[in-house]
Amino acid sequence: MDIIGFIHILPYELELQEVLEYFEGDILRSYVDKKSGDLFVEKWADCSDNRNKNRFLLFKSSERDIDDYLNKKINMLDLVCKGEEYWLMDYYTKSHSVETFKVLFSQLPKSYLPTEQAMHDETLRFNT
Repeated sequence: MDIIGFIHILPYELELQEVLEYFEGDILRSYVDKKSGDLFVEKWADCSDNRNKNRFLLFKSSERDIDDYLNKKINMLDLVCKGEEYWLMDYYTKSHSVETFKVLFSQLPKSYLPTEQAMHDETLRFNT
């Protein structure tokens, strides 16, 4: 996988809006950029063998696409494919640090993409 670039800080000021799905931890979250109001979705993609690192795929989305996914009008693959500006976020559990990489959609490993059958599962909704 070719990486467009490694950056220390995203060019956005993201604020967690909602945990959309949870399974032994957050697996799908929505964020809003406090500067522009743009919406982003962060989807769990992978973890290291020792579980010291979790990798998430972050992408710009829209309220309509997120709502369509939650209402099962589109599958998760469609939600991801409709996204813009893809980023990989590596969260290190021991050091609480984050590495951020900008990538092209075409360069994402297939294992990071959901299947066409992956629809929203209401039982994974995070209830506080």
